[in-house]
Amino acid sequence: MDNVAWIINAHGCLVDVPADRLEDTLGLVDGCRLATDDEVAAGGAASDSGPVPEADDGEPEPDPPASAETVDGDVPDGNIADILDWVGDDPTRAQMALDVEQAGKARSSLIGQLSAVIDG
Repeated sequence: MDNVAWIINAHGCLVDVPADRLEDTLGLVDGCRLATDDEVAAGGAASDSGPVPEADDGEPEPDPPASAETVDGDVPDGNIADILDWVGDDPTRAQMALDVEQAGKARSSLIGQLSAVIDG
């Protein structure tokens, strides 16, 4: 994919961002860093490669809402309601959604609501 840079977010997920937004993304999102070539190769070279696998806690993950497409492996690419439905009260999902939102559309109302979930 041309004009895309790969970062590792605070949760260890491989995330693609527009190359022209890379500097802003790394400066705005705590815990993000540029992915190495090895990490990109291990995680796949497509945006649907999904997050780095986490330890299985035995609990099944709920599916995202059917009306929302997913980006970066998990976070729905939809309206604010779709994203908040997917996040629920899960601070980990809220952080993932916040990382994607700040790297993309940066809707202030969604950022505020996601931050509230993270802060508890």
